[in-house]
Amino acid sequence: MRLALLATALLLAGCLGAASEPVAPPALGRIDGAVVDQVLRPFAHLNVTLLNLDRVDDTSELGGFTFRDVPPGTYTLVAQAPGTQGDVKVIQVQANKITRVILQLLPIPSKVPFVTSLKNRAQEDLGLPGQPCKNCEWGTFLLKRPDEVVARAAWDGLPAGSSRITLSLVDDKDRPIASATGTSPLELDVPGDQVLADAARLKLQVTFADDFTPQPFDVETFLDLYYNAPRAAQT
Repeated sequence: MRLALLATALLLAGCLGAASEPVAPPALGRIDGAVVDQVLRPFAHLNVTLLNLDRVDDTSELGGFTFRDVPPGTYTLVAQAPGTQGDVKVIQVQANKITRVILQLLPIPSKVPFVTSLKNRAQEDLGLPGQPCKNCEWGTFLLKRPDEVVARAAWDGLPAGSSRITLSLVDDKDRPIASATGTSPLELDVPGDQVLADAARLKLQVTFADDFTPQPFDVETFLDLYYNAPRAAQT
């Protein structure tokens, strides 16, 4: 009987002793980072969110941020700022270690028009006064109506007589769209709605002045077709 009581007492003492031992806290990690722009300038006073723990830190004047006491695991960091594309980084946090990360906020790119640039060069032994330059006429087929058309011409070989030409834009049915007369270089800017919807092709025509002195010439003409936005929208 005494042996049984002694054994029970020892067992209880062991259990009480085990319960009184302190439990070690879980090992945690830390995240140190910075938020910068496209040329590595810091973003100050900007919220950085640690999504998994729903924690937010405000960046310092130097763009730095810190998340302490983070359990080991995989986390997602997010930073946003007006006029930027923001940044999202997935990181790994390890116990008793510092994970360092850079969030870079790039500007939202401005809309750049898609442009098809075409060029033609005509060289003639003789230009005729008041006559269209047949070998200078050229064009391109249209898949759809462009938002804007820009025609340009540059020429030389006109030292005597008139140095003016007329640059005309017509469609495949020879319907006039626009024209301009002047000296080199000459530009013609046409809104897309001046091109009829059923036009399948655009053509450039060059005509010399009536008082042009016949002589050799060299003409370069350009045709730019803007499809996403007018050229005037470029900054």
